[in-house]
Amino acid sequence: SSNKYAKSKSQIYYHAEDALHAHFPKSDLAQSTFEGKPLYVIVEDVVSATRLSPYVTTIALLGTSVSAALTAFLVGANVVWALDGDATSTSIKYSKQLALVLNKSLVVPLAKDPKDMTPKEVVSNIINKIIF
Repeated sequence: SSNKYAKSKSQIYYHAEDALHAHFPKSDLAQSTFEGKPLYVIVEDVVSATRLSPYVTTIALLGTSVSAALTAFLVGANVVWALDGDATSTSIKYSKQLALVLNKSLVVPLAKDPKDMTPKEVVSNIINKIIF
């Protein structure tokens, strides 16, 4: 696996085999750190990542598995797991598995997939629940 990636001002795309795709905030008002450490919200897909990206830095798993490359990228970061509603147990599993390498980890259980939320729902169901 290579660490090849293409980078632009608002987004970073990791090589597909690394199973990581991140959208960085488009707004200066977006929350990107907590206690001086990077803050990432992990979601399942690119549409969900795009939906949250105006508010916080998001990473789409492109599924429900966490690659070694993503684990290495997240070392020392604050992570919020906001996987689709049917994957809450997967969020809990990864939060526990990565607890030793993350600064802080939070699972936000969702009844609705982020990609199907309105901006108001994103704020009330995800953004306002980011409390460590």
